[in-house]
Amino acid sequence: MNNELLYPFKNLELYLQKIDANLNSFYNSFKLDSIAPRIVPNGIDKEKMQVSILKDYYTDDENPVQTFAFSEEAGNMVLNLLNKGFSNVNKALELQRKLSKNKVLIYLNSLNIQLTEIFTKALIDKYTFLDQYRTIAFQNIEELVFQEKEQFPSFPPLHFIVKEGENVISKLETLYSLLIDHSLIYCTKEDFIKAFTGQKIDKGIHWIAKSPKNNTTNKPLLVYFFRQLIDNRHIEASYLNDENYYLPALFRNRDGSEFTSKQLSSAKYGMSGNKSSQQELIDDIISQL
Repeated sequence: MNNELLYPFKNLELYLQKIDANLNSFYNSFKLDSIAPRIVPNGIDKEKMQVSILKDYYTDDENPVQTFAFSEEAGNMVLNLLNKGFSNVNKALELQRKLSKNKVLIYLNSLNIQLTEIFTKALIDKYTFLDQYRTIAFQNIEELVFQEKEQFPSFPPLHFIVKEGENVISKLETLYSLLIDHSLIYCTKEDFIKAFTGQKIDKGIHWIAKSPKNNTTNKPLLVYFFRQLIDNRHIEASYLNDENYYLPALFRNRDGSEFTSKQLSSAKYGMSGNKSSQQELIDDIISQL
């Protein structure tokens, strides 16, 4: 595939990289001699990123002030670029389906990664209106993943790796006990072993680790756990490309509900660069295998 299909949101990325300059251009457009005198007192609101001016013409019964918001101008552009990007995604999927179902899901997962890198936390914190477009993008990817899974429901099984001479079941029993003892998971030992030996699970593994901020499921910690298993060579590195499939297939929220691709993408987006005490706990658990 060409770069336009491999990186369908490249133009969106380039636009957002220049969003600070675009905001300055937005403000500068009101400095023209024909417009500047019409700016109302306190009409430039940089917190809301909007400018209010007197209309050229207005009737007695209408508001004489017209407000222009950067969020509307930039939002329209972002939505347009997203639509163009998804048009290219559909073209790419047609090509990928001719190759294999695995490549389709791997491609869609790569788009989740691309979008996470485009809609960074720093960007959303500064331009909060962009979060709605980020949500739209991930929801669209999630829907495409769902459609592909409906069409191709099977996927390669996950297998836990041990060193030569070691017993897989024994290692999994140790990992299960450590995770249970630290209140990180809730499930039967049988289901846990099935999950990591390529067998069909019954109820799945409830990831009950709590977020440090509230009582919700600590999804970033689950992503960290899975990636540490890969980094420590207990799971093949190739599974990293498919984590958006394996994590919802094997794990559940604290309440037993299934994870969604959007939740997991948000979890990756919310992962901190600084190692938390919970992440250190995961490191310690895996080091005991």
